[in-house]
Amino acid sequence: MTTLPGSHGGKNVMDTARTVFPQFGAQIIAYFLLPRFYENFDSENGIINIDLQ
Repeated sequence: MTTLPGSHGGKNVMDTARTVFPQFGAQIIAYFLLPRFYENFDSENGIINIDLQ
């Protein structure tokens, strides 16, 4: 899981992790990008964007 305040949601970091981690034996079974953290997440309610839930 990655998140950033911008619209890309940590995409570059996630792309790198998905490429590099399997080289060390990891099996990626799921991943999640949360863009615009401050718009889509609330500390009391969690992810508030219905499409991202």
